[in-house]
Amino acid sequence: MTSVVIRADASPAIGAGHVMRCLALADALRGAGASVRFACRDAAGNLSEVITRGGFTLLPLRMPAEASWQDDAAATRGALGAGPPADWLVVDHYALDARWEQDLRGRARRILAIDDLANRPHDCDVLLDQNYYEDAHTRYATRVPAHCQQAVGPEYALLRREFYEARRALAPRDGTVRRVLVALGGADASNETGKVLEALQDAAFAGLAVDVLVGGLNRHRTALLERFGASAAIRFHDSSSNVAALMSAADLSIGAGGTMNWERCVLALPSLVVVIADNQRETNEALHRAGIVHNLGWHADVDAAQIAAHLRQLMAEPARLRDMGRKAAALMAVPDGARGPKILTTLLRS
Repeated sequence: MTSVVIRADASPAIGAGHVMRCLALADALRGAGASVRFACRDAAGNLSEVITRGGFTLLPLRMPAEASWQDDAAATRGALGAGPPADWLVVDHYALDARWEQDLRGRARRILAIDDLANRPHDCDVLLDQNYYEDAHTRYATRVPAHCQQAVGPEYALLRREFYEARRALAPRDGTVRRVLVALGGADASNETGKVLEALQDAAFAGLAVDVLVGGLNRHRTALLERFGASAAIRFHDSSSNVAALMSAADLSIGAGGTMNWERCVLALPSLVVVIADNQRETNEALHRAGIVHNLGWHADVDAAQIAAHLRQLMAEPARLRDMGRKAAALMAVPDGARGPKILTTLLRS
């Protein structure tokens, strides 16, 4: 049995994206017969309950509040113990680089680094970047070893099986907007959800049904429910809801420009995107130029009035919305649902 250890964190500050995409990988690996454990920092908002509820072993890492990579490496080594090395160590963490990976070499036969910043060196056997870039195949040329296999592009997106299953049953959209999905990430520290819901109070959207995903790390949740919860048109959903079903039912999404881009693309869902992190800028600018999303830009530069104006514009262009959906779906190479993420073939054969 292939043994895999995943090093990833979640928190209100960094959001849930790293852990959630690693959970998708873990589910697929387990389905293919692998044994998977998570090594996560023992801190508030680390999604430990989500991980253990999914049936995975959690190795809590205890370290100083301002931990160095050496602290992290020591805690990880300690959690792994002195047993046989894992077959694969997966690391999805912006604060860790080649130095950490070299330090952990003795605890794993192979290392998979998940990244999308391309701003630091890696000592890994596989580099996975699931994002869309115009220079995708040169971004890591000087940042990984010569032997490293690069798995780059949305065809390697780490998505749960439910999205691929929903795609097979997806009904075509005609470009008319009747239902909108609002999903601004697991934490949404700057409360972009509030801006979007304010925008949707415009009389032009009176007939729309609105589904809102509010993650467990969202500190604005109570205020949002108090402000908008009484509306008959708005339904709030926990992040554990069936996201694929909500996306399938929507005609348009207003969302963050991270991992959910690929979930929306698999389901051919046209999207207005708000960039909420620096690492999302380049990808969403490229997707906008390709006609796959409508990029509103950096969140601090976007207000409710602008969101409303762009939404009115898109709702008046059903042909454009249909074209966005087609291009989004075409971007994603859909693997066999029984195999899960494409990267599995590398992990399980090596």
